[in-house]
Amino acid sequence: MNYALGVKEIHDEIEIGAPEDVVTLLAEYRDLPREVLLVLHLDSNFDVRAVQTSAIGNRQTCCYHSRDIWKIALSREDTDAIILVHNHPQEKIVVPSPMDVDCTKRTYIVGEAAGIPLLDHIVLGKRDWYSFMKRGNYFGKRDIYRVEWQTQTVHKKSKKNMFRKKVDRVLGKPFVLE
Repeated sequence: MNYALGVKEIHDEIEIGAPEDVVTLLAEYRDLPREVLLVLHLDSNFDVRAVQTSAIGNRQTCCYHSRDIWKIALSREDTDAIILVHNHPQEKIVVPSPMDVDCTKRTYIVGEAAGIPLLDHIVLGKRDWYSFMKRGNYFGKRDIYRVEWQTQTVHKKSKKNMFRKKVDRVLGKPFVLE
C-alpha cells in the first residue's frame, strides 16, 4: 500500500449505516504495519464522499493535529458528518488507549461546534475492532448511525468562524494516537 497523505474522492454510492459497514469498507487497513488515521467524509444521506488519509505513524503511534481533519471537512461542500478510523497494527484484540479516548472526545467537541458531527471513531485491529459509538462513548450507545441535524441552517463560512473560535479554546496541542 502506498503511504501518502491526501483525499481520495468517492464517486460510487457507498452508504454507511453502521460501524460494520466501515469495517468492511476499510478491511485492507487492518493489516498495515503502521498506524494510519483516516477520515470518512459523509453527506447527509450517509454516503461516503471522500476518504482522507490524515496522518501516518509508526508501528505504535500516530500523531496528528485536529486542524488537519477539520481544514478539509470545513472546505468540502458535501461533508455533513465524519467518522474517524485508525488501525492498531500490533493488536489482535483492540483496546483504545487513553490517547484514543482523548482524541475522540476533543474531535467530538469540535465537530459539534463546527456543525459537522463526528459520528464514530473506529479502531481496527488484526482480528477485532472497536467502535466508540457501539460502546456508548460520547455518542450514546446505539448500533446504527444517525444525526439530529440542527434546525437552523449554518453556512460554511459561519461554520469556519465558529470552528476557529472553538478550536482556540478547546485544542492547541496535537493528538497522539496509540
